[in-house]
Amino acid sequence: MTNKSSDFQYLAEHLESHFKSVGYDNHVQKKELYARRERIYSCSCGSNIWILYPGYKAIQNPTSHKYDFRVDLEIENKHVTCSHLNLIVDLFNKGSQRQYSQDQLLELVHSAAFSRPTIFRSQSGTAPSPNIRNQVALACRNLSRVYSEEANKYDLSPEQFCEVAVWIFVQEEMNYPSPKFRGRSLALERYIEAIHVLDCKVHSLEEVIERALMERGVPPRWNDVDYTIADEVRNVS
Repeated sequence: MTNKSSDFQYLAEHLESHFKSVGYDNHVQKKELYARRERIYSCSCGSNIWILYPGYKAIQNPTSHKYDFRVDLEIENKHVTCSHLNLIVDLFNKGSQRQYSQDQLLELVHSAAFSRPTIFRSQSGTAPSPNIRNQVALACRNLSRVYSEEANKYDLSPEQFCEVAVWIFVQEEMNYPSPKFRGRSLALERYIEAIHVLDCKVHSLEEVIERALMERGVPPRWNDVDYTIADEVRNVS
């Protein structure tokens, strides 16, 4: 059986090698934030995915080592920054519109988790409404965090969602490689929860956001959620 996690291992190793070749460490030491920008993937719809680096969380010294880069989606001649939070909101919006079933959304997340081409065609839908974006912004303010909403002014296609997620996951795998560490599995748990709360009266989107933005510790799993996708990533050897 092919180890699908090896796709991320290859991408992480390839990107790390590239960073070293272009002087990533020097940019970090000089505090040259986002000094470099590179197109890293072109979607079939014509949009592009870019990475900008190094980010402000980057650390390069003898005792600590952490990569940080930003993932931007070029869409309709604009560059919008994408984060885990943006993808959580996009999933929630797709489900709220009944644009995709919960099973389809889980399959979409599964495709991103294992860097597989998505099998879904784009369905007609609209971007998250101002009400949803305001709901997210308020939740972030209550946590003293800032919500960058630009990416959520668009309804991402399945391909755009998957490919943006893949490159955000690559960063997780570079810094916290699975299966030894949590890698992308921790983010996947939040994606799964964003789908779960669509028809759940016990938990809310605000709770998912709070858990996604937690800076210390690991949120305990909810007993009423199936985390199989995240477990597949952690258990792959």
